[in-house]
Amino acid sequence: MIIDTQITVGVDTIFAAPNCSPWGNNSRATPEPVRSERRELERPTLLFLAVACFLQILLNRKYIVESCAYSDIYEHSPLQLLRRVPYYMALLDQCACGGKLEGQFIRKRTHFQSNFPIENLQIGCPGGHKHLNLRGHGRCASAAQYPREECRRIMMEGTNLSAYPE
Repeated sequence: MIIDTQITVGVDTIFAAPNCSPWGNNSRATPEPVRSERRELERPTLLFLAVACFLQILLNRKYIVESCAYSDIYEHSPLQLLRRVPYYMALLDQCACGGKLEGQFIRKRTHFQSNFPIENLQIGCPGGHKHLNLRGHGRCASAAQYPREECRRIMMEGTNLSAYPE
């Protein structure tokens, strides 16, 4: 039904933020058998996402996939197939978009990948402040909520029709 809507109704931009837990930097400390089992559970969803992104490419429409910075998701999952065709990346630090937890700035680096040039999501930490350490106390999970400015930038990227590749 989703693919049918994508083709027949037309979806200008697909935005997806897959589960980063099995692929992120912290997953590397997990014993390999446990990490592999967790990643295998995500495989069907990521394969579906890769197919949906390829359909967007074939229909000359956009996809944007968000992942935690420096994760293994594009090396060890079905999303690695998206790296076989031209793609664009952006790196965003949440503190540059007002990201805070417990009243302190959080850096939380995020990668965005797309099949078109990314104009609004490449923004780094401006400096001049400290960052709250996200390890422990459920802070990583809490940091998964996008600040309003990041949401605004994602929306701008998704509606920027002039950025379609020719």
